[in-house]
Amino acid sequence: NVVTTRLSAPFVLPSVRAYTDFVRSSGAPLVALLSRQDDASRAEAWTAIETELSTFFTDGKWRGPNELLLATGVA
Repeated sequence: NVVTTRLSAPFVLPSVRAYTDFVRSSGAPLVALLSRQDDASRAEAWTAIETELSTFFTDGKWRGPNELLLATGVA
């Protein structure tokens, strides 16, 4: 028997740049994908990402949506 619960777990950071800095330093799959690009294309991609993510900047903070799935089970 397995039960899955959805939990809201938004990122709350002072800025979009703080989030993209976190992503760049975390070794996320996005970093690996962008590593195949030349420097100019990579910079353009990060600018586009920050522009899109800026929609989540409100009340002086960046609140990026994030959801966790917590699964519990009994054997």
